[in-house]
Amino acid sequence: MSALQRIAKPFVQRVTARNMSSIETWQRPTYDVLPVPKGSWQADYDKKNAKANIVLAVGIVTFTASMLHALIDPLPPVTKADLPADPRTL
Repeated sequence: MSALQRIAKPFVQRVTARNMSSIETWQRPTYDVLPVPKGSWQADYDKKNAKANIVLAVGIVTFTASMLHALIDPLPPVTKADLPADPRTL
């Protein structure tokens, strides 16, 4: 064994070692570890649905307001007189 191999061997072994020993208290997961539902599903559903309805209402109001603003105060039309004669001069 060369001198370089003797020096490098401990470092290479440390890098390549996985060091993943098994956990002695580990057990295969079962359905017993899953959370148990508590409370009424209908009450939770109604609470989530109320929040979603508020988001929907805010979206409808925002959309309606933006459409009304576009109808009441539209952008002025762009005519040829508004454009520069030479587009490279921008």
